[in-house]
Amino acid sequence: MQRRVRLNLLLLAAVVVAGWLVWRDVNTPPPTVPVERVTGLDPRAVSRLEIIREADGRTTGFLREAGRWWLRREPRLPADELRVGEVLRLVDAASEASYDLAAVDAQELGLEPPRARVRVDDVELVIGAQEPLRYRRYVASGGRVHLVADTAYVHLGADWTAFVDPAPLADLEEVRSASKLSANSDEPVSEEQLAAWRDLVADEVRGVVAPDANSVVLTFHAVDGGSRQLIAWRRGEAWWLAWRDGVVSYAIPAVRGPELGLE
Repeated sequence: MQRRVRLNLLLLAAVVVAGWLVWRDVNTPPPTVPVERVTGLDPRAVSRLEIIREADGRTTGFLREAGRWWLRREPRLPADELRVGEVLRLVDAASEASYDLAAVDAQELGLEPPRARVRVDDVELVIGAQEPLRYRRYVASGGRVHLVADTAYVHLGADWTAFVDPAPLADLEEVRSASKLSANSDEPVSEEQLAAWRDLVADEVRGVVAPDANSVVLTFHAVDGGSRQLIAWRRGEAWWLAWRDGVVSYAIPAVRGPELGLE
């Protein structure tokens, strides 16, 4: 009898131990496999960015100052943070496969000549062709070739105007009021209209488009006492906007005119 009890206790202990081992295996996360990145840079710490289009040698440069990105042009223009962010994703993109650059045919992978070059601080990325099976992009850096998700290339060929922040008031700090020139006198812009201007995002940004003769002139007044004039004119199904001292024009749908006080 005692022998049977001991045997049952041993069997019960064995079942408990086996159950604990199964529970441990199920609840223990698998070991973390380090993910290889294109570079060791942190995109949040980068301060300089340059895109060089190999086909025509055109360069678009950016500089991060006071927490935001600017196009390196004269006059300086605020950059579209979303587009810049997409390009910066290249620096810490996960490498799905990597190879020693010296062991591959750079010309076959579209790296010589490259499709484009991206300089991030002091690191250069060479952008190659698209891999045809899974549509991944070859990117070379630091003597290695990486195969990465192709999310940035569509932005690398864009003209510099595509990188301008589409919000016309993006670089106008703390607008407190605005007025519209009407019959040779300044007519105040309402608070509702001013709020619409602050939130306005254009559909398109181009180099300066010549304004029409019957344009509307608005003056925006900043908290620091400064002011800036914007010219608006309607052409077809769009309103075009341009700062009097600016180098780009912004297009918005014509139906937005009333809420902005343009009509």
